[in-house]
Amino acid sequence: MSATIGGVNVDGYTVPGSTNFDSQLGSRAKGGMLLIVPSSDSYRPVKGSEIRLFNPVTDETAFGGIVFEVKRTVHFPSGDKFFSLVLTDYNVLADRRRMFGKLTATTSGAVVQWIIDNYLAEFGVTAGTIEAGTAIAEVRYNGQSPTEGLNELAKIDGYTWDIDAQKRLSYVSRESNAAPFDLSPSYCPVHSLETVDTLEGFRNRQFLRGSQNSITDLRTESIVGDGARREHKVRYKMASDVAITLNGTPVTVGIRGLSSGKDFYWKESEDLITQDEAGTVLTASDTLAVTYRGYYPLFVQMDDPASIAERAAAEGTSGLYEALVEDSSCQYLDLALDKAETLVRQNAFDKVDVAYSTDVPGLRAGMVQTIDLPDYEVDATILITSVTASEMNVPNSDGTDELVLRYTVSGVSGEKADDWLEFYRQLSQRTKYQMREGEVVTLSGKIEATCLLSMSASMNARPQATFGEADGTGGSGFDEGDAFW
Repeated sequence: MSATIGGVNVDGYTVPGSTNFDSQLGSRAKGGMLLIVPSSDSYRPVKGSEIRLFNPVTDETAFGGIVFEVKRTVHFPSGDKFFSLVLTDYNVLADRRRMFGKLTATTSGAVVQWIIDNYLAEFGVTAGTIEAGTAIAEVRYNGQSPTEGLNELAKIDGYTWDIDAQKRLSYVSRESNAAPFDLSPSYCPVHSLETVDTLEGFRNRQFLRGSQNSITDLRTESIVGDGARREHKVRYKMASDVAITLNGTPVTVGIRGLSSGKDFYWKESEDLITQDEAGTVLTASDTLAVTYRGYYPLFVQMDDPASIAERAAAEGTSGLYEALVEDSSCQYLDLALDKAETLVRQNAFDKVDVAYSTDVPGLRAGMVQTIDLPDYEVDATILITSVTASEMNVPNSDGTDELVLRYTVSGVSGEKADDWLEFYRQLSQRTKYQMREGEVVTLSGKIEATCLLSMSASMNARPQATFGEADGTGGSGFDEGDAFW
């Protein structure tokens, strides 16, 4: 590997075989290398400097990023300096600024471009591939970092973002984040390939217990009077959006205990509608229609009938593999069903873990790669979850060794568990995305100014006493009776 730090070539200092870096799904790529600087040399690497690792064999930049940490060890009596470097990729640049501003009636892709133009361009970051993403009603930033803003957008869209070794920021869907090459019988530059089939996590029936205060869809219940009652009970404890009609005519509604002068009253987390004392008690000819959203304990079941039947035929049993997940943050039925379906899909019977080694660069965590290798009995599309690279000596045919950068790639077929792509994509399609509604952005700054100060002084004159020879005696001293002023 050829390395430059802060634009200075350090090939003369690098320790062969010490360079390594890795990319993990959901985190930044990081790496390390070791430098030895003789005591006679004044060079020292500085944290915050840009570093580029260039692979002369493939004529490509293998890693681009920032020196995050420098550990120096001095050896005596030689005085040689050993520098152990911790590296991180260019995504760390998105931590350095804080954003202030508001955008309305836009898209997530346009917000990404705005972040680049206003906060990342100064570090040399340019736009790579930026997809349009979701329609956004309004977004406000009041001190969030570009990293936090990009993560929020990516979470809603089910997208990924990344600043590559050329400082290009891309914002794309997982499906669009294709690996630069696939594996097939005609192109298989791998040294070894391992697959793991396991029952761990497999389920074809998913139970999900959601919030005890989950919220129903908007519903309407009809209540007939009996000539006596002023309190009328609905099925669920009420949460919001309460509206009432009496015989088809809207009536006024207030909060019980807080409002007065209304026709009917309700209170959150209660299931009673109360009629005002001034109103006429409802009779059997009166129909009260109450529209509201209510609270209820949420529990759903999601089956994969094809998988159940397949396992039953293969195993001679019921074929059921059940799992239960609790998520008190899940308050809506459609979201609970989406999550349960995602869990079944992500933990299917045919899911397989794949790992292989290669000397071909260009792969990063989050990419999608197709592997069609009949000899290995692998035919799957995998989501790459990690890529680790390290220098190693490889023997040549002539008996010499060659130092190469070898990559270990790991992936999983289908979706990775806890990677809620479809879950968040469906969430974003239901409503327009609005972040930090009602938040007021106020910026205060320190102003430097030059002040010109002037001062005037006034004095009151007073008589001056002059001392000289006394005129009374002609002597040099003062005697009684001498005059002076």
